[in-house]
Amino acid sequence: MIRVFTCLILFGHILISTSTQCLNEPTSCNVNGLNGTCMNTTSNACSGEYVAGHCPGPMDYECCLPQTTCNVNGLNGTCMNTTSSPCSGEYVTGHCPGPQDYECCLPQQTCNVSGLSGTCMNTTSNVCSGYYLAGYCPGPMDYECCVPKQTCNVNGLSGTCMNTTSNVCSGQYVAGYCPGPLDYECCLPKQTCNVNGTSGTCMNTSLCLGESVAGYCPGPSNYQCCLPQPISCNVNGTSGTCMNTSLCSGESVPGYCPGPSNYQCCLPTEAPCTEQ
Repeated sequence: MIRVFTCLILFGHILISTSTQCLNEPTSCNVNGLNGTCMNTTSNACSGEYVAGHCPGPMDYECCLPQTTCNVNGLNGTCMNTTSSPCSGEYVTGHCPGPQDYECCLPQQTCNVSGLSGTCMNTTSNVCSGYYLAGYCPGPMDYECCVPKQTCNVNGLSGTCMNTTSNVCSGQYVAGYCPGPLDYECCLPKQTCNVNGTSGTCMNTSLCLGESVAGYCPGPSNYQCCLPQPISCNVNGTSGTCMNTSLCSGESVPGYCPGPSNYQCCLPTEAPCTEQ
């Protein structure tokens, strides 16, 4: 019910008369293609969302839009006003009729990646404390599974599980010690090693450009001390190179190289003498 005040000027006097105009309730309204009902915000509860500026009458007479469901790539949600309604999950634009701040609220979803539990989140608007993994959540393309950061242990050496395709490991990746997809591996920190006074770096033997020496690094069997190459040696005036005896094509002489017993001075094969 709206009371309308009418001012009449008669012989220099202002007369105020009142009349009552009754709007046909309920009054329909439309907000960008979404039909609603005009209601008094102070005395009526809206089952959906109130939107101002689309109804005749006083300022507290607004358009009540009904609660509308939405679907984003197979995931059901509810259209809500982003400025006045908190979403328990994630807001996604472009899937609801009505004003621009009327978006689809997707419920919070859990996800599981090869036994590793996580939470589906919007990658563009949320920071994941662990790592995002695509393909495990319904909804839009930027709605991915956030798995928490996991620690790992490889034969007594602690590391962190990381996605090998999107993260750089400061040390060495070792497969088979982390739950999750195949590219989710244990990142072992960079370790130094020392073989009888010669400094090296612990790494996978396949990546060592020098000489890999076993027994000086924690971790798997192929995680060995990589000594720089070449390490020169000298046996009674003959120069050689320290290396594993199995790799020496000449003569291996022990006692002139740091490292284990099979790490010896490799002297070149003497050229055969030729008669002049």
